Amino acid sequence: CKHDPSALILDGLSDSLQADDFHRVTMTTFGDAFVLSVFETTAGVPSLSLYRAGTASSDSQLQAVADVSSLRLNAEPTSAAGLVTDALGSALHAYAGVKELAGARSRVHHLVFNGLLQMSSAETIPPGLVGPTTPTYDDSSPERFPIAWRVGGKVYGAWIDSDGAITGHTPGGNTMSFGDSTSGKQASTLAPLGSGQGTAGVAWTGLTSGIYTQLAGQGIGTLSECVGMNGFYLSSSSAAVVPGFWFLTWTKAGTGYLDSETHQVLCDDTSAPGCVSASACANDNISPGVRNSVSQLMQRASEPPDWSVFATAAPYLVPEGGNVTAVLLLSVGHHTTSGDTKTDIQLASMGTLGPLFQGPDLPALSLYAPLDKLAVAWIQPRSGGGEELVVQRYQMCF
Repeated sequence: CKHDPSALILDGLSDSLQADDFHRVTMTTFGDAFVLSVFETTAGVPSLSLYRAGTASSDSQLQAVADVSSLRLNAEPTSAAGLVTDALGSALHAYAGVKELAGARSRVHHLVFNGLLQMSSAETIPPGLVGPTTPTYDDSSPERFPIAWRVGGKVYGAWIDSDGAITGHTPGGNTMSFGDSTSGKQASTLAPLGSGQGTAGVAWTGLTSGIYTQLAGQGIGTLSECVGMNGFYLSSSSAAVVPGFWFLTWTKAGTGYLDSETHQVLCDDTSAPGCVSASACANDNISPGVRNSVSQLMQRASEPPDWSVFATAAPYLVPEGGNVTAVLLLSVGHHTTSGDTKTDIQLASMGTLGPLFQGPDLPALSLYAPLDKLAVAWIQPRSGGGEELVVQRYQMCF
């Protein structure tokens, strides 16, 4: 950092885990550590575990801290966990799909962990006995997971139900409804939003077309897609810039194309619909070949509020003759009133495997403001079979 103020320096942690299949990894910061949820299947047995990675340069390994199956009476997990801390930073909230009994339908479990990463409370949504026609968590894709986020100082969770509608939740058993299971607007992927006034909202992709938004208690809005062809959605994600202002990204694939789009979205309680696109279609909205990227922004306490640090982990495919290479790029930048500086580093690159072009993919990242640290994790095929989860920590120099 002394010699290159725009550099990213590997900071003592480059660790990996092995499994037959890693389905998804999620990450947040809690206390003085990065916390990851890892959903995997090995020897036909699914598991969901929490891992801790310290933020100090001397912390060089992942530490397993909790296994959801043992915490919830040998229940079978069906997703990774959406993770978020409360406004005080004293509790970690996790939302995950779980089957209580073999053959049962999945429901979402909301687990709360204290500062020692010990589970302090839990609730099941919906509670009690569930009738055969009651919508429950849609576990049809193991890469899907309930989302968790904070708006206006409050914790929220949300997930896609088996009927294609969306359930939202606040700790204490309060639920809210988003989406519509009967209008052709059933959800396939989900991302968090929220208004500047503190109202929670969500964005979701339809089954083959359509990008929709909704604030709690308001109607459904529609965002225009720059790539309007039918296809299927791989993922969606969002990054909060300031209250009510978001970057929303989704990945869509179809015959002959794979694209990600990023749009600026403004959410306000006084407008109808509550969330609207603030960006028109242009070349910088569309990223051909990019899939399943994630981003995060943070403000540093020592800088003006209109300055920010931003980070993106972007997997993308590169056709080379008759072959395709999968690459994972980490981009970190610093936005100031005098301009932006940005550093890109290639985290991984390999020839793809199989019809789904397997390679380094499905990243998660988190920023730790007090020490200007960043952690990034991703899933990739392992030589000899199975998959590998790689986790690295970087020092950001700005």
